[in-house]
Amino acid sequence: YSEIQNERISQKAEIFARVYNKMANGERIAGGKGQAMINEISREGESYFEDGINKRKLSVDYWIEQLTKGKTHLHAIAPGMYCTNTQCSMRINIDLSECVDCDYDYIENAVYAESSRMDAMRNIEFLRESNELNSSAATKFFMQVKAAEAIMDDLAFKHDKYVFPEDVLSLVINTKAV
Repeated sequence: YSEIQNERISQKAEIFARVYNKMANGERIAGGKGQAMINEISREGESYFEDGINKRKLSVDYWIEQLTKGKTHLHAIAPGMYCTNTQCSMRINIDLSECVDCDYDYIENAVYAESSRMDAMRNIEFLRESNELNSSAATKFFMQVKAAEAIMDDLAFKHDKYVFPEDVLSLVINTKAV
């Protein structure tokens, strides 16, 4: 058991170190926590990772220590998407609209977002063709597409915005804009 736990901690530490190295190299990271860290780094300037505790954030050993002492937490919510909230229950069947600006999320790549977006667009078209699209489904898939596109925009992932047909938009329940 302890060997497996140590391996989990090592893998989580590698993820943290990889994310912070990406930020140090000026690569884009999405998610609320990723965006907040990028803003903090840009305020501090180029010296953010040069000295002190911030440079240690680039090290796997630093994150092993933080995870082992329980000072930080990490769990995967989807490929390339990680949450640092110990209270988060999203580990299966995530709702991207809750993750796009979450204060606890790091999103490294757009793989899951693009896949989720494609599924939602396909579902919209299928339900439209079979005359089974209702306001609940239209709203769900609308939010899924918009959240995925927001993540892809944050990561500068090139994509064409999905243009929702008017009949779909007329079914969408008004919600907070994503």
